[in-house]
Amino acid sequence: MTVINRGDEPTILTHMVAYVFPSWWRKYRQKPDHAGIVNSPNIPFKLDINGHWMGQMLYNDRLSTARSKGDLYVGVIASHSDRTHLIRVPRPKKDTAPKEQIARGA
Repeated sequence: MTVINRGDEPTILTHMVAYVFPSWWRKYRQKPDHAGIVNSPNIPFKLDINGHWMGQMLYNDRLSTARSKGDLYVGVIASHSDRTHLIRVPRPKKDTAPKEQIARGA
């Protein structure tokens, strides 16, 4: 996850969170099936104007299943807002490369 401060004042990132919403209705109502805080040694972090911050998290089986279904969201909570800024984690790309490639000579 990459966060960029596009505002005109610095802010402080206070938390990185992960949610599992099994349907759009549950996301609209902000009622996740699972919610958690991602531990990061870089939080809290002062994000200056046009500053960048990158976060990462490890997946367990439950999160991997939610990601494969498209139900996993991650986000950050910052000091300037009461709102959690969420993004949907994209589903893993399917391997479209052939299993074996055979070089053929002329």
